[in-house]
Amino acid sequence: MSNGEKGSTGTTMAVLLLGIVLGAALGYWYASRAPRVGPPPAPGPRVREVGFELKDGRDAGCKFIEALKMFYHVANIGDARSLAIHPASTTHSQLTPEEQLKTGVTDGYVRLSVGIEHIDDILADLDQALKAA
Repeated sequence: MSNGEKGSTGTTMAVLLLGIVLGAALGYWYASRAPRVGPPPAPGPRVREVGFELKDGRDAGCKFIEALKMFYHVANIGDARSLAIHPASTTHSQLTPEEQLKTGVTDGYVRLSVGIEHIDDILADLDQALKAA
């Protein structure tokens, strides 16, 4: 650990392993629903965050977020709780459609940050929200 970091190596490893397990579970969930959602997110260093495109656009993105029961709908991403946002109707709503596209935001794009809740609860919430969208 670098100077200033708190916690034990065991705790850090447990958090990293939890992130890997959650990332794998979300990857499986995502792949099993590929016809309903757009291309998979690009791989990156943050396993806990995922974004994807709902094929039915802005209305589907808004309905998906509104249907989530466990995920918190907030603008900040990265918390112990699972969070979700529809950038086109919130954080990027002041931009023109062209400006949104330049930032990687499309009408159906939703972003999730996976928290520490039980993975079965997370996946169940995502499933019911996807059906509602």
